[in-house]
Amino acid sequence: MISKLAVSSEAWGPALSQSASFLRGHSGFVFCGYPDADALGSMLSLALYLKELGKRVYIVWPGPLIGKTDFLEDILRHNRVPLLGTAERIREYSEKVDALVVCDTANRKLVPLYKELKQHILAKETPVLEIDHHFGTDSEPVHPDGLHLFREANSTTEIAAEVLEAYAKADSEAPDPFKRRNILVSLLTGLIADTGGGNVSIRPEDYDFWVKRLGDRLTEKTRRGRVDTDQDVPHFSSPEDIKEFLVKLSDSERQGVERLQEEIVHENGVGVLNLLDATRSRVEASLQLSAAAWAQILETMANAIPEVAGRVGMVYFHDKTAEGEDCYFIKLRRAQESAIDLRETESDIRSAFEDGAVLGGGGHPNAVSYRVRLIPEDQFLKSVEKLTKTLRESF
Repeated sequence: MISKLAVSSEAWGPALSQSASFLRGHSGFVFCGYPDADALGSMLSLALYLKELGKRVYIVWPGPLIGKTDFLEDILRHNRVPLLGTAERIREYSEKVDALVVCDTANRKLVPLYKELKQHILAKETPVLEIDHHFGTDSEPVHPDGLHLFREANSTTEIAAEVLEAYAKADSEAPDPFKRRNILVSLLTGLIADTGGGNVSIRPEDYDFWVKRLGDRLTEKTRRGRVDTDQDVPHFSSPEDIKEFLVKLSDSERQGVERLQEEIVHENGVGVLNLLDATRSRVEASLQLSAAAWAQILETMANAIPEVAGRVGMVYFHDKTAEGEDCYFIKLRRAQESAIDLRETESDIRSAFEDGAVLGGGGHPNAVSYRVRLIPEDQFLKSVEKLTKTLRESF
């Protein structure tokens, strides 16, 4: 495995210039990435800008984006950005593409429809630009020979914002990338969602810089009443509006959170919550929750468990991978005041399960996620118990 390496601070400026040249030098782009708000915010902001410049843009997106950030998909549809959600669609548009851009994705296993992208686009030696902030664990370049823009950032949208600035700086005739409300909203949403509203940012000074930089522009456009024609987007006038929207719970979601808080088991600074199918079915049935509501509850609980426990929170559940395969997910997050680097838990997780059971995973110092092969539930729970014991002894 070829591990990702961060671009040095000395080489970062030239790397940004190279990325801007890459975008200027091609006319048809396919964007792909792990389906979450940071990835989609990055892809969307870059795609909207390139589309404004007259370039062709397509986004690989099987969808849907479940949860409060689904309005990003409304932006996609409103701006008529073609979505490639099937093998047939990728094959159909492959002849119109001369560049691939991968955003916010730890490795190729997490790229939706990667096999189809490899067959119809990468097989033609299409140039690749990768933009990401994931390091450690099983993070590796999706394409080893691509142009790699990797940095320890709070979110990939921070890097995307830098790329947009670099493009405009290199081309005096290019429009201001931050004049468009939808670009601002996309960038801010990815940043705020990926950092828990700044609560778990790894570089607080960068978070504050971009929230103010982009937020001031968003507020200015709102104050002037210049909201373009983006009526599908909630009327955000500031980063605080976005943050409030993302964390706000409905009555049923609040009830679900209250019930699940009672089931957190915590000891020695480590909290654990079992959200396997039996628990999920019981809560969903009693409150008649939609998939979007459950996603909001899951995100809220993932952030709440470490604060309740004091140091680290773990939640595990059954879901599907980006490739549509059933597996278990184990998510770890640290409390705001904790300095633990959760990427160092990889060896503990792998030793708790049988060889080959852990499919992969990764993340940031403050949040990691691992995928485990679908094994008998009692066997999975036994391994989780072993992992929990190890974490409590370690911390």
